[in-house]
Amino acid sequence: MDGDNITYEDMYGGIKWLSDTLNLQIVSQNIFQDFVESWWIILLALGIAMLISWLWILLMRCLAWIIVWLSLLALVGLLGFGCYYCFKTYSDLQDVPGSDLSYTEVGFTTNLNAYLALRDTWLWFGIIISVVLFILLLMLLFLRTRIRIAIELISEASKAVGYITSALFFPLIPFVLQIAVFGFWAVVATYMASSGKGHFKVYGATPNCCGDFTNGSFCEPDEFNNLYGSTGADCLFVGYGGDFYYDNLFWFQLYNLFMWFWAMFFVIALGQMVLAGAFASYYWAWKKPNDIPAFAVTESFYRTVVYVYRFMIEEI
Repeated sequence: MDGDNITYEDMYGGIKWLSDTLNLQIVSQNIFQDFVESWWIILLALGIAMLISWLWILLMRCLAWIIVWLSLLALVGLLGFGCYYCFKTYSDLQDVPGSDLSYTEVGFTTNLNAYLALRDTWLWFGIIISVVLFILLLMLLFLRTRIRIAIELISEASKAVGYITSALFFPLIPFVLQIAVFGFWAVVATYMASSGKGHFKVYGATPNCCGDFTNGSFCEPDEFNNLYGSTGADCLFVGYGGDFYYDNLFWFQLYNLFMWFWAMFFVIALGQMVLAGAFASYYWAWKKPNDIPAFAVTESFYRTVVYVYRFMIEEI
């Protein structure tokens, strides 16, 4: 038996693992409880968001030119006001004691008001906003023709969505698939992190109370508790390790992370291809809306899965 004494690292590692586990359980329970109590609020918010999106599409279909240019002008006005406010605040802080301190003199702090009380902060804000405003004005000046083309494309896209209303609901499917992929990755990662060989050590042992076991000795919980459970000593879990699997856990987790990215991008590409195929049926329709398929999204989904992904899987 290993008779080494318990070290500070052993105690710290065990307490940290226990604390992280309990905190994770508490956070998970709180998230689930919040979801149970507010599920109807989430659904209501999604419904309101979909209604606002639908109204916005209708407005873009009829008033795309006005909305886009008003939005750009509003952005220019907002940036201009931001420049005025920043430089005015910079000027007003001139006679305020302590406003001329440098960032090194203030040091790092989580109190953002300490930085907002400095003149340099507002000077940098004003300079950054001025640069952004200048770039935006140049874009509006030299790219106005392209902006007009973009407005026409937005107007046409709004018409396409108006004819293919199911495209508004289809993104829910990739969203659910992404949640499923993330959940599968999290379960696999958690399973791998806890699938190594568990190590247990003796704690709270007094001299000569537990045979050859002393504090810090490795033990088996069932065997130790049966033999020495009445002595007050405990055989406690301290971590995983000691086998080939756990020694190479980093590489397994890295591979799992790579597969998560691959699956997520696979789902994203699926959604993009389905929507692209659906709107292509609108674009190539000779007489709109008569030649647009009644189930454009469904037919596009079928084409994507049957022809594109089947070919890709066969090639793999």
